[in-house]
Amino acid sequence: MYSIKQVIQKVKILLLQCATPDSIMRLNQSQLLAAEVEQIKNEYFGQKHSSLVSYLQHQLLQVDGDEAKDIMAYVSMVLFQT
Repeated sequence: MYSIKQVIQKVKILLLQCATPDSIMRLNQSQLLAAEVEQIKNEYFGQKHSSLVSYLQHQLLQVDGDEAKDIMAYVSMVLFQT
């Protein structure tokens, strides 16, 4: 069984998967303590955000104990017409 602190930490990590790089960089302007901002940045930039392929590979190869991790992804596509 997980403690409340462990659940909150896992939720924060999952939510960071949805964050944009811009929102992470703007944390310096928030009311968070500098140490917390650095912790969030380190966690975010340690995650796989460079491409959908790298994210899926990372998630599919990760195992937490005996259970595979769930994959949560939001994919947006921007099309440019010239």
